[in-house]
Amino acid sequence: QLTELTWTVYWDADAEKWAFTNEATRVLEVEHAEKVTVRFDCQVTGMTNPPDQTVTKGEKATAPDMTDAKYERTGYTFEGWYETAACTGEKFNFTTAINADKTLYAKWTARTDIPYTVKYVDQDTNVVLKTENKTGTFNETVHESAIQISGYTAVAPTSKDLKLENVSGNELIFYYTKDPVKVSYTV
Repeated sequence: QLTELTWTVYWDADAEKWAFTNEATRVLEVEHAEKVTVRFDCQVTGMTNPPDQTVTKGEKATAPDMTDAKYERTGYTFEGWYETAACTGEKFNFTTAINADKTLYAKWTARTDIPYTVKYVDQDTNVVLKTENKTGTFNETVHESAIQISGYTAVAPTSKDLKLENVSGNELIFYYTKDPVKVSYTV
C-alpha cells in the first residue's frame, strides 16, 4: 500500500496571493499472475509420482530429481519426460515456458545388459563342463540350446527358454551324460 501526495498550487485572486492544497491518495497495487500446474506421471503402478509444480504462467518448471531411490524401477532406465503417455517425439525441454496446465509422462526403457549364465553340467557328478555368460533385455525371454561337448551327450530337454525377470541370478542349466567308452579288441 502506497500513499501518494498531490499538491496543487494556484493564484487565489480574492486573497491576492498564491495558495495551495494537498490531497493524499492511497494507491493499491495488485499483481495478479495466473498460475498453472505441471503434473508428473511415472506411469508405473505403485510408484509415487513426483510432486506437482505450480508455476506462474510463462515461467518454467523444474525437472524432478529422478535419482531418488523412490523413483527406481527395477530393470529399467529412466529416459526423460514427454508430453504424451506414449512418450513419442522429443523429450520435454525444461527451458520451455509453461502457458497452461500440463502433464508430463516418464519414459522407461528396459535395460539390455541383464546378465544370465548358461551352464553345461555332468548329470552324474554335477561337474560344470562349460559356462557361458551372456546378456539380454529385462523382462524378455531368451532361448538357448544345449551345445555339443566332446565325450558327452545332452539330456533332454536340449532347448530352454528363460524370462529375464531379475537383474541378477538368471541361470539356465543343461545336463549331460558321459558317452560310454568304446573299447575295441583285435584278436
